[in-house]
Amino acid sequence: MDIQMKSYIGLTIHFLEGNKFKSGTLGVHELSTSHTSEHIGESFESVLSQWEINHNQIIAIVTDNGIPEGKILKLILDVKTRLNSLYYMLERFLHLYRIISSILLERSGAPDMITTRELQVFEEVKLLMQPLEDLTNKISGEKFAIISTILPLINCTTNANLHFKDPVRCQRAIDILKQILILKENSENVASTEPHTNNLTANKPSDSFDLWSYHTSVATEQSVYPNLYQIARQKLSIVSTSVPSERLYSKTGQIISKARNRLTGIPGNEKADTLANEAITSISSTSISTLPYQDIKRTINTHTTNMWQKSWDEIPMSNKLKSIKKKVTKWHLQLNIPRRSEVINTRTRIGHTNLTHIHIIKHEEHPLCSQCNVPLSIKHIVLDCPLHVISRIILNQPTSMEDALGEHNTHLIHSFFKNIGIDTKI
Repeated sequence: MDIQMKSYIGLTIHFLEGNKFKSGTLGVHELSTSHTSEHIGESFESVLSQWEINHNQIIAIVTDNGIPEGKILKLILDVKTRLNSLYYMLERFLHLYRIISSILLERSGAPDMITTRELQVFEEVKLLMQPLEDLTNKISGEKFAIISTILPLINCTTNANLHFKDPVRCQRAIDILKQILILKENSENVASTEPHTNNLTANKPSDSFDLWSYHTSVATEQSVYPNLYQIARQKLSIVSTSVPSERLYSKTGQIISKARNRLTGIPGNEKADTLANEAITSISSTSISTLPYQDIKRTINTHTTNMWQKSWDEIPMSNKLKSIKKKVTKWHLQLNIPRRSEVINTRTRIGHTNLTHIHIIKHEEHPLCSQCNVPLSIKHIVLDCPLHVISRIILNQPTSMEDALGEHNTHLIHSFFKNIGIDTKI
């Protein structure tokens, strides 16, 4: 059963314990039904019920948009579902480009190295993306308050003015906060939310003054603004992105894989797994632990190849594929050849081209060679037709289809057909 064809919903929890941010995983449930709000809600309620979490304990729910994921340094690829992956790809390449350049110079078939100007462009793009990388890292954290930083960070990247643009909305925000404080004060019969003189005196800096130590002592003092402190604890524990949930799926993907999941959910596989375990533990089983796995694999591969070759040898040489490739072993093809050359190589080797077989689709007569007046075929063109005698020098004057279209001529086949003017008709 393909794990990638399943859908899951993952739930993480984030809260304050004392003055420290805590995070955890509540569960990952498979969505076997349609992804409607009703079914997702049922899965959500099931998880809450298992953990005995009441609705009034939940401050906010953050969801995603349903978008699916000595030290050795390796190149990094850009992945659309990974935040900042393009930035990290450029950063790693710029860090390793001298080593990459040396490697490319030693490989004759390697692609060209980028120019100095292109390298400068990469540097400029990296500098341009650096603030965005820092921004996404800040809003993706789990160990510090995020919700209060969203608007300032966004405004900082789009506008130098970090304050409310609309004075009316600013005043509304202040009024709402005042109403919350008044309600909380009345419910708890708190006399005043103003700071007490004694507390300020207690927090008065000493002779060895440290600004941040003083700030921390004041900021963590609950009795200075007790009601505001309780409201802040509720609101600041809200995560502003769905990154924690995405991280959960990334970690789960490393645990639940096709290899680990292949024996589950398929009728009969559980029984096969049970019988295999019984065979291993049986006293009558023969131990082959002294035979390395690599030797078994090599023996199986060799035996399979020999059987395949034996079957291929029984096919007569009149077979057009057999006349080109007599061995089933893999060809060592040239790297980085153009796509068009690959198409021409494949079509001419199997003998099916537009030039020689389009008549079948059009329900026409088989085309004839204009020089020899015989049925036109790839074999006739590369071996027999006197019109192309000089051009066959490109293919080293072949005497058989294996000589003409074999592995050693892979890089020359396109050149031959281009020289005789029919490469666009293949």
